[in-house]
Amino acid sequence: MTRKRTKSALRSIARDVGKNPKFRRMVEEEKLNARIAQMIYDARTKATLT
Repeated sequence: MTRKRTKSALRSIARDVGKNPKFRRMVEEEKLNARIAQMIYDARTKATLT
């Protein structure tokens, strides 16, 4: 069975995992971690620490 190609990693993950609640929680947690990491990086860059 061939799959339709997509350029979006998020669409690919969503297609493969579906509506698995545990996976969805993990994704939300990682999105939060990424936002926090970006905030730290931005603050360090602004303070010329990075």
